[in-house]
Amino acid sequence: MPHFSMSKWQPKQTLNSDKEYRIFAYLNFSTPWNDGLKRYEFQTEEQKEICNNLFSELSKAGVKLSVTITERSGDDVKSFPVVARMPLFVNKYDNQTASNAANEIVYNAVENKPSVKTDDDDWGF
Repeated sequence: MPHFSMSKWQPKQTLNSDKEYRIFAYLNFSTPWNDGLKRYEFQTEEQKEICNNLFSELSKAGVKLSVTITERSGDDVKSFPVVARMPLFVNKYDNQTASNAANEIVYNAVENKPSVKTDDDDWGF
């Protein structure tokens, strides 16, 4: 069973397998919608600290997130065809700037592996 999921998602535009895309994710708490701001409420300082602590623990453990996108077709989730798979690697973070692992690793989605092997100690593979 997946640890995270979204049952329905549609891209804002057609994705093209001939193009390269950048993929990133954030740890966030769900916060209420604010009609006045026309956006979700900001996270509290306590929520930000919890997210930073989780990020730190994931980084120390060498965890990566494995993402799979399937096409919704029919009612049986086991029959949904896989459209894309990719890992998300924990970025280096020094409380000032984040270096994006995606800029340093070229990921080949067709072969489902990094095209360029990088420093094992930094990225965990």
